[in-house]
Amino acid sequence: RLLKEKKFARNDITQDILDSFWVTIARETLVNSREEARDAFNEIGDVTIARISSPDIPHKTDVWWVVFSIKTPEDSENAYDKILENINKNVPDAFINGVVYSKMLKSDNMKYIFVWFKRDPSFWDIIIVWMWGIYVNILEDVSRRVWIVSRDIIMQMFKEIKAFPILKWVRGEEWIDFDKLIDNIFKLQFVFKEFKNIREIDINPILSNSKSSVIVDAKFYL
Repeated sequence: RLLKEKKFARNDITQDILDSFWVTIARETLVNSREEARDAFNEIGDVTIARISSPDIPHKTDVWWVVFSIKTPEDSENAYDKILENINKNVPDAFINGVVYSKMLKSDNMKYIFVWFKRDPSFWDIIIVWMWGIYVNILEDVSRRVWIVSRDIIMQMFKEIKAFPILKWVRGEEWIDFDKLIDNIFKLQFVFKEFKNIREIDINPILSNSKSSVIVDAKFYL
């Protein structure tokens, strides 16, 4: 059940919903103590990333929400302490679900793809795709459609953005796997269609290369 009293759905609920629609998302473990942080690292068994889970903190970089490249159980415990310390300092009244740990995906030739679904009662329900993250407002390199759209239309949307050649080929780099990327985006439409109390879906980002396409962070705004 989505948490209507919160600004957006909890990470674990979001993950369960995406799993049920066969959308590929990085696996996460929610922890609430130093001991659980150590156990999470031992369970993941690889380089790990940790970030806060809070319905009151959508833009977590504003409060130093994330710790990268956790390589030992001790690092995992220290990351837990550091994240909570930063949250308490910057947003002491925020509701905290816990700290989320997940495997840090290898960045070999990874491209960062961003997707946004929005309901607009005065216009239409739209889907937007782009690259470049926080620079999107400066570069204005996006493509929009009224959804639901076909896989072919999603591919056409990527061809419309100026950054498309970077997704295809740069100095010998391999193409990203467009089939896997587009399949994830196509399925997201039906999540949005099914759950009417989701106002927006913010995918920030999808990491794509020639072998995989995985959602790293997804938010369901309610």
